[in-house]
Amino acid sequence: MSDEVVFEVRDGVGLIRLNRPEKLNAFTNSMLEDWLEALDEAEAREDVRCIVITGTGRGFTTGGDVSTMGGGQDNSPKTTKDRIWETIQAVPKRLAGMDTPTIAAVNGVATGGGVDVALACDIRVCAASARFAETYSRLGLIPGAGGRISCPAPWE
Repeated sequence: MSDEVVFEVRDGVGLIRLNRPEKLNAFTNSMLEDWLEALDEAEAREDVRCIVITGTGRGFTTGGDVSTMGGGQDNSPKTTKDRIWETIQAVPKRLAGMDTPTIAAVNGVATGGGVDVALACDIRVCAASARFAETYSRLGLIPGAGGRISCPAPWE
């Protein structure tokens, strides 16, 4: 596991801390793999009674790191769908199937996939500095981690 996802256990709590404060904990594919590894380890351990997910610095997470998206990648519809299903949606899907209770400790900015991850946890505890925004449409993206873009129905 890299130092971008820190996992530790204290007093029955498995703490998963996203650790890219310079990028407001925006996640990359390698971070998502490490995050899944930490979730697996936390659920497998008998000394972990709940899992807390938080971020380092002033952000919970801003979702996917958009600086790694786009140029140079195969962005065909099938490849994009597969990438979203296999990587981006892997964390919320894993959270949804866990028996161990999960808590999002939202310490600051949570946007896009960060909001989706917080909503996928069983409980959300927010600092006064917590701010939420579903920002997919501003970037021309679809909600990849389980969120949705709010827009009125055509008949409204």
